[in-house]
Amino acid sequence: PMFVALMGYFFLGEKLSKRQWFFLFLAFIGLVISYSHLSFSFENNDFIGMSSALVAGVVYAGTVIIFKSESQNYNSNEIVFYQNILGMFVFLPFFVNGYSDVSMHDLGICILYTFVTGFVVFKLFFIGLKYLEASIASSIMYLEVASAIILSYLILGETLNANMVVGGLIIIISSFMISRNKKIS
Repeated sequence: PMFVALMGYFFLGEKLSKRQWFFLFLAFIGLVISYSHLSFSFENNDFIGMSSALVAGVVYAGTVIIFKSESQNYNSNEIVFYQNILGMFVFLPFFVNGYSDVSMHDLGICILYTFVTGFVVFKLFFIGLKYLEASIASSIMYLEVASAIILSYLILGETLNANMVVGGLIIIISSFMISRNKKIS
């Protein structure tokens, strides 16, 4: 979301109030707090993972800006189609490489997950993107972190620590406050 806000400012001319910048930064701090208990080193897989996440964030921000700039020219179904076609080509090598080990049950779960995330979620996102600034729409994506923490606890039985709870609450509150339209300069 921070990359989207910056790209939206430079490429789309979107303006954010000081209040919205504050809550955007606060959500980022919540993200940092949520994962601050993990070790980090340039010599382990954390560096590769964090670098990959950073690159993915920049690429994601670029796609949001592209889709926002084209949202008036295409309906949300067309945008979802193009977004999913791009994803298909990106993930096809992983699917082909691991296809022999996939059971029919796993394939069914993959198809259901693909439908829910690839169509329903993105359809709603692109509908919202037509009416909101890109930075505001993407700030809601910080909720993915809080959702992942909660679902990992409920479904996978992972343990929560104070950093995760505090960071998740900061993210949720900040995302709510960013999405409010009161502008304070």
